[in-house]
Amino acid sequence: MIGDVLTSTIICELLKKNIASCEIHYLINSGTEAVVQNNPFVDHIILFKPEFKENKFKFYQFLRSIRDYQLDIVIDVYRKVESKLITLFSGASKKISYKKLDSFLFYNWTIPYLKQDHNSDLAIQNRIQLLSPLVDQLPSSISSKIYLNDSEILEANLFLEKHQINKLSPIYMISVLGSSLNKTYPFDYMADIINKIAYYSNEFFRVIIIYQNTIIIIFNYVIYTRYIVSNNKVLI
Repeated sequence: MIGDVLTSTIICELLKKNIASCEIHYLINSGTEAVVQNNPFVDHIILFKPEFKENKFKFYQFLRSIRDYQLDIVIDVYRKVESKLITLFSGASKKISYKKLDSFLFYNWTIPYLKQDHNSDLAIQNRIQLLSPLVDQLPSSISSKIYLNDSEILEANLFLEKHQINKLSPIYMISVLGSSLNKTYPFDYMADIINKIAYYSNEFFRVIIIYQNTIIIIFNYVIYTRYIVSNNKVLI
């Protein structure tokens, strides 16, 4: 979920860079806002709270409040039941999402969902395609970013210094566990990925394992096996 929220910020960035006057409202699940805070391409964050799923009346109140933002465009990346209804209640003149059988009920601009690899991350590609009704020239790929404030940067630098991590070398942050079992890579496959990262990082790097905000182990990783590897307001 957090990864999806971060990845979708590329839509905000591309919109702002191509339509500088647009005002972007980013609707995300509460608990994921840390990866969006300080993002210069997001004007307002709207939180979808757990109570909206648990209580139909509260969800209905939330739906009615969406019109208060006077949105011109809605881009629905997820196409869940809740996001479809939010799109329907928004009052926006342009409603954009992926093309499926029921799309005509909720959206007036639909984009085919790419399922083949085009030498880039499909999650990135599909999000970029959602902007095709609004932007003429789109990049083939773009990276999402987390923007830190000054105190967070200072804290991170102190952390790296404390654990003797070279800031000039590439730093990888890897989540071994996904948000659920079906979103978690098999452990053997993940070990293979880490081995390949080590191979391309001069065969040595320092590993810090963090579980529930607590450092549980720090060790030096050395690889032994070599591989041959071939003026609009917008809601998102």
